[in-house]
Amino acid sequence: GYFNFHALLRAHRVDIAGVPRMPEGPDLAAFEAALGTAAAPRLYITNSALHNPTGAALSPQTAHRVLALAEAHDVTIVEDDTFADLEPEPSPRLAVLDGLSRVLRIGGFSKTLSASVRCGYIAGRADWIEALTDLQVATSFGGPSPVSAELIAGALSGGGYRKHLAALHHRLVISALEEVERGECDRLMLFLPPILWLMKRKPDLTLALSVGVYVLTWEFGLNLPAYPHGVWFFNPFAWQLLFVFGAWCALGGARRMAPLLSSRITLALAIAYLLASFFVTLTWHLPQLGHFVPRFIESWMYPINKTDLDVLRFIHFLALAAVTVHLLPANWPGLRSPWLAPMILCGQHSLEIFCIGVFLAFAGHFVLAEIGSGPWIHFVVSLSGIVVMSAAAWLFSWYKRVAAKGGMDPKRNETRADLVGGGS
Repeated sequence: GYFNFHALLRAHRVDIAGVPRMPEGPDLAAFEAALGTAAAPRLYITNSALHNPTGAALSPQTAHRVLALAEAHDVTIVEDDTFADLEPEPSPRLAVLDGLSRVLRIGGFSKTLSASVRCGYIAGRADWIEALTDLQVATSFGGPSPVSAELIAGALSGGGYRKHLAALHHRLVISALEEVERGECDRLMLFLPPILWLMKRKPDLTLALSVGVYVLTWEFGLNLPAYPHGVWFFNPFAWQLLFVFGAWCALGGARRMAPLLSSRITLALAIAYLLASFFVTLTWHLPQLGHFVPRFIESWMYPINKTDLDVLRFIHFLALAAVTVHLLPANWPGLRSPWLAPMILCGQHSLEIFCIGVFLAFAGHFVLAEIGSGPWIHFVVSLSGIVVMSAAAWLFSWYKRVAAKGGMDPKRNETRADLVGGGS
């Protein structure tokens, strides 16, 4: 609870007994033991989903057991569900399973609309609600703020609240990805050696097998377990398709697709898809634009699964590639511009720069967490990372040139460790 919650309970002479929180809900053994004490608790206050502060959700098995124990010991449950609308996927609720028989559900909008909107709702038995209404009038001499109530009513009735939640969930996912992807993207690289071994010998077969694994992943929900619970956020059985497709293009697939990529029809379709994607993204940040997206398209399109590399995301990648090929041909003079030299060098030494980037991601996160996260700090951290990667790429290229001039061929001299592996 909040910092003043326990103090308020003690001020009302309430005896407090805590129950440890486990990944799937309260510790059932400790919960049952607390109910069996001489004090005989009469009220249990809990968060079923997005528990504060652990963030854990209640499992169905634990929920049924909690309700059974509460009924056996005649305990009333207050389910604080103020974080409900922030949950990406709904989890079990005690109030739903109980049918509001002995569970009182409390919710609000301060976590989704504004902390200043101190207006919420209570769901419970009719006799409880009547008594609580009398108590509310007696303690506050009136109802909630008319301004807050009108604001919430307008958001709910106009359909804007649903769009607002979609945009809010999108921002929360992006924030979570910044933490998750550091640990999982590099683990995807573990699958590359055997894939590349087969790719060099049978590229078409490898791509076909990759597509097959991708289809089976969606059909049967394949994924790997994560510790201590859950699954990998970037599902390796799905995201391998992006890596394999890139390797297939590098080994001749891109040349074979050249007629298709150079087609004006392909370019028109790619641009149309990217513009449509841009508009859909705008609806996440400007909910009022969502009225222009037909409902049947929304129901077909959402959710756009990132964990399993939704096919819409893969098509988006292909569309970007098609437009890039048209706008940046291989003989474009701008590619020889000194302003693009750092970017080109980083691309030529992509493996080394990728490894450095992993370290810089942790370093940048440390700076933002310890110093601040304002826009200028973000700008300085980002610019510093670009400078470091560009300087490292230049150093790798310089070393290779010096080694070549000195007659040293690291690839033929197996006793000499090579700093670099990128192409020139």
